Amino acid sequence: MSATSAWTYLVVSSRATPRSLAWVAVWAAVMGTSAPLMRLASGAQPPADEWVKMVADLITGKDKDFRTVGLESVRTGDKSEAATLHFAALLPALSPEAQTGLLSALADRKDSAARPAVLALLAKEKDEVVRAAALRSLGSLGESADVPLLMKSLSAGESQRDAARVSLGQLLGADVSQGIVAELPNCKADVQCVLLELLADRGDRTTLPAMLKSAVGRDATVRTAAMRALAKLAEVEQVAGMVQGVLAAEAGQERDNAERAIVLVCQRISDPSLQAAPIIEAMRPLDAAQSAIVLPTLGRIGGPDALAIVNAWIHDANADKQQVGMRALCNWPYATVVPQLIELFATCEQADTRTMVLGALIRVAPLADERSNVERLELLKQTLAMCQRDEDRNRVIERARAIRTIETLRFLLPFTADPVTAEKACSSIVELAHYRDLREPNKAEFDRALDKVLAISKAPESIERATRYKNGQTWERPKPKR
Repeated sequence: MSATSAWTYLVVSSRATPRSLAWVAVWAAVMGTSAPLMRLASGAQPPADEWVKMVADLITGKDKDFRTVGLESVRTGDKSEAATLHFAALLPALSPEAQTGLLSALADRKDSAARPAVLALLAKEKDEVVRAAALRSLGSLGESADVPLLMKSLSAGESQRDAARVSLGQLLGADVSQGIVAELPNCKADVQCVLLELLADRGDRTTLPAMLKSAVGRDATVRTAAMRALAKLAEVEQVAGMVQGVLAAEAGQERDNAERAIVLVCQRISDPSLQAAPIIEAMRPLDAAQSAIVLPTLGRIGGPDALAIVNAWIHDANADKQQVGMRALCNWPYATVVPQLIELFATCEQADTRTMVLGALIRVAPLADERSNVERLELLKQTLAMCQRDEDRNRVIERARAIRTIETLRFLLPFTADPVTAEKACSSIVELAHYRDLREPNKAEFDRALDKVLAISKAPESIERATRYKNGQTWERPKPKR
């Protein structure tokens, strides 16, 4: 290390302690008189322009440690626009690694004076990593005029795409969201999906009309993304528009997802008995065919007013309306309709309807509500007795894990002896064992059950969990993939 380099390092890194100053003074005497070194040794601070030059020397030098100090000084040192412009002007001459570091430091500095240099670099630079760093820096350095560039980058490589998305989320100003909305129709479907999610994350409710428009568009993936965005951002006032999204959705998974999105919005009404009101109101102008599509959504929300409407359909003379009404009842979110479901199962002659009703019973039987755990488990056992197919029995066994009692463990154990149900029973047993406050007071019973899991199961996750729980260890659930 040269004397001058040592001096520079100490100044810009704010490490000029009395001891280090003395060391520099000695070094200056050995290496020869140096005015800057002697000034530092005397405790004097360098002029601002001299400090900027020193930081620039560290950034452009080959020593990585010195560069790190220089970049930190860009972040925290002289905040003047002149300093920002001086640092930004270094970008074209740096190596890709140094460019990436400086772009990050300039972004943290948050001085938009660096923006022209960043845009100039993006216009010429081909390196994927550098481009991603430049795009990311625009989140704090850019403005609404940069929205088209960032949106275009959503179709680039993965690192650029991720950086552009982050920056679009960070850019400040209502005009940014409106800029995204303006470009939305011109983008490919996959990019529209990303942008709709981004708009929801930005939380700007002025974009709700654009989301509602996308929810009834031609592309199913865009419609789904729009309804998902509306689920995050919409209020009761948008429910009528979201109902149009349900009507536009294809039957099956897309429509199910659209229905769930509306439910999330309606659940923002604090009084559960009023949550169905926005959908009931939105259904008034619909014709019979449209109402038949929306009625299952009403069933997902529940409530006394919804139940009155659903029961009117169930008892209608028209067989098709009866079927729609029963489908809506099978979507009910509470176990309050269990007696009616049991009666339907007993009286209905259509196999498809019986299967649908049974599925509803399996779903609601173990739901946590005002019923006791004993009552929930008894209903699940009653539902099990209705099952004729192995797949239904396995669904009962899987749902049993929602009732966290030692009696549930005892209910599950016999199913480990049947090869058809053994794996599902093992999975539910280890799920019950996951809860230490249930497992530890009943350690002996759980240990025997976990031994059975280890002897029977062929599922790696069940085996790992059983082993860890037997050893008193914890197990962390895998994070869901986005």
